[in-house]
Amino acid sequence: MPILVVVLTIGIHAMVRTAVLVTVMLGLWSPRPAMGQPPDRQLNIHGFGGWGFSKTSRNEFLGGDADGEYRRSSFALNLSTPLAPRIQVAAQLLWQSVGDEDVANLDYAFVDWEVARNLHLRLGKAKHPFGLYSEVTGLGTVRPFLTLPASVYGPVPIASKSYRGIGLRGNIPLGRWAAQFDLYGGGIDYEQEESALSLVAKAQVVTGEAIPFEAEHVIGAHLDIKTPVHGLRVGASLYSGLPEKGISPVFDATRRRFLVGGVEAEYLTDRLWLRSEAAWIKDKVPFLSDRERAWYLETGFFLTDRWQVAAGVNHISVDVSLPAPKDITHHDEWAVGINYWVTPELALKASFHAASGNLLANLSDLDLQQTLMTGRSPAPTTRLLQAGVQFSF
Repeated sequence: MPILVVVLTIGIHAMVRTAVLVTVMLGLWSPRPAMGQPPDRQLNIHGFGGWGFSKTSRNEFLGGDADGEYRRSSFALNLSTPLAPRIQVAAQLLWQSVGDEDVANLDYAFVDWEVARNLHLRLGKAKHPFGLYSEVTGLGTVRPFLTLPASVYGPVPIASKSYRGIGLRGNIPLGRWAAQFDLYGGGIDYEQEESALSLVAKAQVVTGEAIPFEAEHVIGAHLDIKTPVHGLRVGASLYSGLPEKGISPVFDATRRRFLVGGVEAEYLTDRLWLRSEAAWIKDKVPFLSDRERAWYLETGFFLTDRWQVAAGVNHISVDVSLPAPKDITHHDEWAVGINYWVTPELALKASFHAASGNLLANLSDLDLQQTLMTGRSPAPTTRLLQAGVQFSF
């Protein structure tokens, strides 16, 4: 009985905390008039989410395991409203259910101020302008698979949903061409899932804690170019930062500024979706990874207005400065899928993934011990089946 009381108390506390947070957010965008504010202010409300089932052959990968995981779901609420003719505020709250755990996170909350024509100042926790997907990571109705490409957006963090600080976004019309640029600085918190390599790294740290993937003193830039070819755009990203202190004396003494770069290309028509990115990291984590290289290519083709087939390949490899089996320093994956689009805002998706290498997979404790002892993983390949639904409004 005492255990039941504790469980109920924790559950009620989490529900109350989430309810209060939602109430506060909605209250901030309340349409009631205030001094100097127009009474007819428009509140823009959008949202997206989904549910998915994942089952792997053995290792954990992209939220799936050998038993089959069916308890992964998410929903994001996106709110924005103008405060003045050139000032807008925006925020996004994300709820996620992973297994038996429910988590609520603030994806971003920032002020967008048009300080000059085609030039916007962003202040707060703003979207991270890196690559094709960083600003729409959770929006499943813009991509052909349930999950993002694992090489660039997977467990080894290269890009993030947001940065905390200040940024400038500008648009430059160039006749039939157009360019958009971002300059920003501040700090970044990454979302990282455990992988075999991160578990090995954990054993190298004095405190036994996980390697932190948060960065401070970040400066970065992104350039996106829209070409005269309908549906084709290309871009490049670059940012640098320092890993945050505090994990251990060894870590703090060896940390150094890292550099992340990437190039991207996208070609979208009514029938064909084609995207590709390549990214690299230098000196991300002291004594763990000297350099990472990642790339992916994914495509979706509509056979009819509703049926879409998808295919993709992913690769990521790392050069590590600690002794580590080769199996956990690379990931090579191919995937095929089929989707049924009920509407452009609602899609049913299913896909099969085959991966070699465990850089992005999470081994069991027994398999990890055997890998470290023998230098080879007992399960160097992973098969994954995914199916689910994604929506937006």
